[in-house]
Amino acid sequence: MTSAEQRRNYKSVVDAFARIVREEGVSTLWRGSVATMGRAAIVNVSQLATYSQAKIIIASEFDVPEGVQLHFYASMLSGVITAFNSMPFDITKTRIQNRKNTDGKLPGMLGVMFDIARTEGFRALWKGFWPTYCRIGPHTVITFMFNEQFARLYRLMAATLFVQPLDLIKNRMQLSGKKTSTVSVISSIMKNEGLLAMYSGLSAGLMRQATYTTTRLGIYTWLFETVSKDGPPNFITKAGLGMLAGCVGAFVGTPAEVALIRMTADGRLPLAERRNYKNVFDALFRITREEGLFTLWRGAIPTMGRAMVVNAAQLASYSQAKQALLDTGYFEENITLHFASSMISGLVTTAASMPVDIAKTRIQNMKTINGKPEFTGAIDVLTKVVRNEGLFALWKGFFPYYARLGPHTVLTFIFLEQMTSAYKKFA
Repeated sequence: MTSAEQRRNYKSVVDAFARIVREEGVSTLWRGSVATMGRAAIVNVSQLATYSQAKIIIASEFDVPEGVQLHFYASMLSGVITAFNSMPFDITKTRIQNRKNTDGKLPGMLGVMFDIARTEGFRALWKGFWPTYCRIGPHTVITFMFNEQFARLYRLMAATLFVQPLDLIKNRMQLSGKKTSTVSVISSIMKNEGLLAMYSGLSAGLMRQATYTTTRLGIYTWLFETVSKDGPPNFITKAGLGMLAGCVGAFVGTPAEVALIRMTADGRLPLAERRNYKNVFDALFRITREEGLFTLWRGAIPTMGRAMVVNAAQLASYSQAKQALLDTGYFEENITLHFASSMISGLVTTAASMPVDIAKTRIQNMKTINGKPEFTGAIDVLTKVVRNEGLFALWKGFFPYYARLGPHTVLTFIFLEQMTSAYKKFA
């Protein structure tokens, strides 16, 4: 323990920095940096390498399947090894950074390490092991389990960053009551709202991925594995699984979908009519406060209908396209096959889902005028669109929608194939 007269009594981190620089020089702020960097290198190498190795050993030797249990055991083992490997550097770093410079000479990292071993014994380099492990163990568990459980979500959200501008263009075209083109919509946005407006509603797009997409893919994978125990399911079964998974995911994700439609459409309205939601949470809160909780599920039926069509088309056509390409003899089970199958699936899905999508978009963006909504339902929307704008208006925004859905389908299925492969390898 430090006696009262030896204490530095820093008031805050700012006071500590100022006094260290004034009393001991600016270079003192980097005292022990070699030991600190050495410790960081050891911690990261040990943590990352031992976690992967521990995961393989536990899975193969103890038949622990890929999942939360395996991630927990591997993380705890990694924490033990990391704490053991890093402690000599950690105690050396601490001693160097806390030592006062009384004679103008300070030993380096190895000097301090040897001095500890000589005067206090070799095991003193691991002094405080259990407190260190109690700190680093849970930290390692939280870090790796979070990374494992949310790895899929990371990829989906990264895909959203790419497709968000395309989603915005598609929504603007679908909401337009007149004939328009992708180029004219982009030109109008850039001219009147600026480049950053292309990412209007990004927070809602990310929220949609966190709710709708993760739900539907998780349910579909579980159902597919359940019915595949006696052999691969046929096309009709795949379509049914896709529709059920999409329907459940759509219901969960409808509030985020409503917020997304409104936020991406806001820029096309006159200033006095804009809702000006700050972010997805502000949108959800204001919709609930101003229009009622159930408004968050406005358009839920066409949203679920669209999801059923999208998933039946996307998941089933992907599997069917993949099998058809394999049967040609020109493809093997690899990333090229996954890419080609995904692009075909995206094209089929776009054509099949766009009429339902335009109905969903218009219902979720509609306003209630004098207590009466603009549309009574999806059929009413489709009827009015065909009557007022023509049959092909049901596919308005086809190219930005396919440009959005195609790459998104590719990213989704390539990642899903890799995850499935890893699961089968370790399960």
